[in-house]
Amino acid sequence: MKLEDDNKLRDQRSLDNIRNKYGIRRGLDGRVQLRRRSGTWVSVRLDMEVPGAILLRDTKTEQVYALETDSLPQVDLSDDYVLFMMFSDGQWEDDMTPIEFEEDSGKAEQLKMSEKEFQSFIGILKEPEEEPSSRRK
Repeated sequence: MKLEDDNKLRDQRSLDNIRNKYGIRRGLDGRVQLRRRSGTWVSVRLDMEVPGAILLRDTKTEQVYALETDSLPQVDLSDDYVLFMMFSDGQWEDDMTPIEFEEDSGKAEQLKMSEKEFQSFIGILKEPEEEPSSRRK
């Protein structure tokens, strides 16, 4: 993208307009949100325990999704060019996977979290490590 060459990033309002055009917005705290085709927004953050894993939370339903990148083991959400490259075409919405857990009854449920919970945990995608098997001596 040649946004700087075209003098389109002269001020914050221009940058916000470019982001909005591609369905991206950034809060004053720097956190990123993406607009779904339905018009609702999803919060975006990294899963700090799984390289290249991105977590998405629908702000309306509170449902949490995962998006794993095979080509980028480290994603910099603070870089707008990375955001444009990864999210501007909308393909991310087809690629995201609901995060589910099994209730005590055995029924699978989609994970839901408040925004505060979503922003405060370290990671949820890492598979639990198996306990080492007993070794005979």
